[in-house]
Amino acid sequence: MFLSTKINNPLEQKHVRNVEFGFYLAAIFFYTMMTGIVGSYRQAYLVNILHLSEDAVSFYNGFLSVAGFIMSFVYAMIIDNRKIGKKGKFIPIVNAVAIPIGIVTILLFYTPDGLTGTLLMIYLITIGMLHGACTSFGNAINLVSYVVSPNNKERDKVISFRSISSAVGNSAPLVVVLVIGLIIDKVSPDNPNKEYIEYIIGASLISVVGTIITLMGMRFLKERITYTEEKKNPFKGFLDIVKNKYAWTIIVSETLKNLRGIANYMGPFLAAALLGGTDKFLLFGLPTGIGTAVGIL
Repeated sequence: MFLSTKINNPLEQKHVRNVEFGFYLAAIFFYTMMTGIVGSYRQAYLVNILHLSEDAVSFYNGFLSVAGFIMSFVYAMIIDNRKIGKKGKFIPIVNAVAIPIGIVTILLFYTPDGLTGTLLMIYLITIGMLHGACTSFGNAINLVSYVVSPNNKERDKVISFRSISSAVGNSAPLVVVLVIGLIIDKVSPDNPNKEYIEYIIGASLISVVGTIITLMGMRFLKERITYTEEKKNPFKGFLDIVKNKYAWTIIVSETLKNLRGIANYMGPFLAAALLGGTDKFLLFGLPTGIGTAVGIL
């Protein structure tokens, strides 16, 4: 009788525990809710609550777009050159940014009384830049899915479910704001500050719960792929990606997500013009969210 000498191949065995997988999806869902409410309602807040002029809104968006694009290279270099710790490379970043992004998300829907003109714009841009920095670093929560397992099939599964959870979480704030609006209609039907209350309460609830769940998810998560410190040419293998049909599937999926971002920008205004209120954006947002999920699948 001979003893078996078979050794489990780490590239084939299961590494991610069910509880780890579940908490990660929950963390992705609630983290994306924090970014989703900003994408869905921030523009409407500037126009309908702060009553900024078209020129002011254009300057605000233009400045953040240009400054954010420039700073994104700085953020990328910081992340890329960060030393690997006991918890890995990306999980510590998510832990560090979870609370700041929750606070900044609330501040995006809160403006101190008395701020007008230049001071108001300085405040809005400052908070906007802070939010851009937080989301740039917070995106590490998505990168974690690429390093949770050396098993290719298991890693692909985590990445796929992460994308679906993210797409659904991005639309979830629409439901939260709608429910808050229905409660306000019951309690105070003629409240003139209904829209502002929807935004600030929605952002606060989502931020508090999102921060807690994100931190919990990172406690259960583990990075398992070893990194290399070797610097490589970023353009190496570019042609292989262009020729790969699966790569184009991902490119199309990301394009659909970007188109959804445009829908988020226009949705509240279409809802207000056609349906009588920005809280009705749910009717526009859900189809785009479902479309994104289908595109990813």
